[in-house]
Amino acid sequence: MIRIMFVCTGNICRSPMAELVMKQLVRKEGLDWVISSAANTGDEVGNPVYPPVRALLEARGISCKGKYSVQLRREDYPNYDYFIGMDARNRRDMLRIFGGERMKMLSSRLGMDEDTPLDAKLLTSQIENAQKR
Repeated sequence: MIRIMFVCTGNICRSPMAELVMKQLVRKEGLDWVISSAANTGDEVGNPVYPPVRALLEARGISCKGKYSVQLRREDYPNYDYFIGMDARNRRDMLRIFGGERMKMLSSRLGMDEDTPLDAKLLTSQIENAQKR
């Protein structure tokens, strides 16, 4: 079983979008993966998905019901195979939280430069591609 956690600043926009899209893709493929997301700050903990993101996802048949921001913790490290930071700052914060050499990021496996952001445009195109399948 593969376990992936997406991480962004507040866990109300980019990382929950990535989580929910990936869950849909994994479900369609019949895979038994664990997908989640978290914030690298505590500013938004307990808040729901940002309304414009929720509207974007729900317009494509992806529910955000029950998704609230949670904060990434050092204790999360052994529970996941991959941590994907949405931008360079998020990845640096993850290194700080987890401790440098222990960090694993799927973005490096994808051949992405450390400073390459995973932006909403990319995630939106993933949603649209999943809808076409």
